[in-house]
Amino acid sequence: MPADPKILENCDPVYTEHEGWMEKTAGIRDFDKLPEKAKNYVKHLSDLLETPFLIISTGPDREETIQLGPLFTDS
Repeated sequence: MPADPKILENCDPVYTEHEGWMEKTAGIRDFDKLPEKAKNYVKHLSDLLETPFLIISTGPDREETIQLGPLFTDS
């Protein structure tokens, strides 16, 4: 979000639809085990934001996460 809210006055929202999925994802800890539509959604968001996701959550518990990349790098 921009620090200056006036910048938002010149923005137009973009609404896109994505196919959902009915399979349960809670507790899945391996990206390859997610439903294909869920993987596509994550990839789409990453591309749209031009930011690689390092962790995604598949449930409310701390352990219900999938690490997609290294969290820290050696300098």
